[in-house]
Amino acid sequence: MKNFNFPKNAPFSEDQKSWISGFMSGLQTRLLDEAKKDGATQPEDNTLSHVNIFYGTQTGTAENIAHELASNLKNNKLSATSKCLSELSMEILPTLKKSVFVVSTYGEGEMPDNADVFWNELSANTAPSLENTEYAVLALGDTSYDDFCEAGKLLDLRLEQLGGTRMLQRVDCDVDYEEKASEWSQSLGHILGSKKLEPEAKKETINWTRKNPFLAKITENILLSGPGSNKEIRHFEIDLEGSEIKYLVGDSINIFPSNDPKLVDQILSKIGVGKHDICDQKGKTYYEALKTDYEISTPSKAFIKEIEPFLSSKSYSQLLSAGSKDDMDSFLYGKDILDILNINEALKIDASFFIDLLRPLQHRAYSISSSPLKNPNKVEITVSKVEWDNDGRKHNGVCSNYLSTLDQTSENVGVFLSANNSFRLPENDNLPIIMVGPGTGIAPFKAFLEERDASKAKGKNWLFFGDQTEKDDFIYKDLLTEMQNKSVLTRLDLAFSRDQEEKIYVQTRLLENSQEIFHWLEEGAYFYICGDADRMAKDVEAALIKIIRECGRFSSEEADQYFKELKRNKRYLRDVY
Repeated sequence: MKNFNFPKNAPFSEDQKSWISGFMSGLQTRLLDEAKKDGATQPEDNTLSHVNIFYGTQTGTAENIAHELASNLKNNKLSATSKCLSELSMEILPTLKKSVFVVSTYGEGEMPDNADVFWNELSANTAPSLENTEYAVLALGDTSYDDFCEAGKLLDLRLEQLGGTRMLQRVDCDVDYEEKASEWSQSLGHILGSKKLEPEAKKETINWTRKNPFLAKITENILLSGPGSNKEIRHFEIDLEGSEIKYLVGDSINIFPSNDPKLVDQILSKIGVGKHDICDQKGKTYYEALKTDYEISTPSKAFIKEIEPFLSSKSYSQLLSAGSKDDMDSFLYGKDILDILNINEALKIDASFFIDLLRPLQHRAYSISSSPLKNPNKVEITVSKVEWDNDGRKHNGVCSNYLSTLDQTSENVGVFLSANNSFRLPENDNLPIIMVGPGTGIAPFKAFLEERDASKAKGKNWLFFGDQTEKDDFIYKDLLTEMQNKSVLTRLDLAFSRDQEEKIYVQTRLLENSQEIFHWLEEGAYFYICGDADRMAKDVEAALIKIIRECGRFSSEEADQYFKELKRNKRYLRDVY
């Protein structure tokens, strides 16, 4: 504040005015310094022509698109930077002339974790005017969900409400995003002054992707859970030799499964098609297509609507026309494609038409449970086999069933890596970490511990783990005991819900250790959660906020601000599903 103007009748001497001006100037400097510490840093270049690209991502796809866009713009002599939305504050946003947002949708229409703080501030009544800001939004989503690209849609609308001007209309991308994203990027480049965005020439490297997966061998398939467990948990090791895939702890490996052959046979029988009947011009049979190419487990929104005339069911038609999301979700819960077809016992449908109603079979992502420092040529994953009954018929999870029944001697598995820069160990390995991962949520934390062991990291490590029973569900017990004996695992708190009359969960153990947890946070600890998003993660978050409020002796508003700063500083990180 270089010039502080006093009212003419202000009752201050010239010396007092000089002191107050100096104080206000110093205060402004301090506030700006604090803002910088909070991630409110000015972009490298804030000229009219500079493009600021921000991403909100849960799995890394939006981040990759943003980085590639920035690289291509710079390769075409345009000024651009790409940053995470957690680094963008409401103080800085109005100063940016051109801003581009690449945002994925998480869960039920939610913002991804690293965009959560930004969105809460942007959607508040205190959000600034953006009358001088031009923007563009690329939204990523999945049409199998009701809230397709909802995060991107909400962001686009809110930026408009605050006075921003669109440089380019929003584009909504499905899981097959590449073509749409490329066209949108080219249109953006044209608006910014480039005739055609030419990607930077890359070195000759093997690039394994969703459209070009690496064919790997499963070298280990080990049952971890005991005979009394109500679920089957397995440890798999995947050989990456020859792939040149490089991974970090926190990353995920994507696996292309095949559908259950029994389910394929039942669907073929239902639609009146023989196992060897040809489905396309390439000579592929309907059996092969349904086994490897199409989703037959979870009905898509399009399938639910388009199949209605063939079901001849008044109750189904009424449910569909009512438009109640909750009622439809309740009806569809636990049902697969065959369950829907079975609504009409005398179903008649053209096989080629039926195939056209199905979505492509998608890969499944699993948190890597190994460290590359231990073995760079393999990844380990921890998988719980999904099984349930519906109307007297057994159902299986697609990928977990595929992996558990895989013929390791003859079948290869299509895989590719997803980097997850939003779920990393602290760069400073002297800092402590708190990990909450019940059940298969332990997977990335097994990798964290192996990494810290191999790197001789000095930071303390605290793990909260649990499941139903210690006898049958304490997976990786021997490894955790070894880590304790080596002083790598500083603390291990266990919560086995059914080993006593009163159910105990990981959030119970958190609250029992409130003071110590808060002490670790004050020491700079990073707090991690992996596992079920709907219940466990929400309960753990509520417990953590309670710990902060009570142990810090904060008001609710102060506790929320403390928690917000943990998220902004990337010290509260989730890998949930």
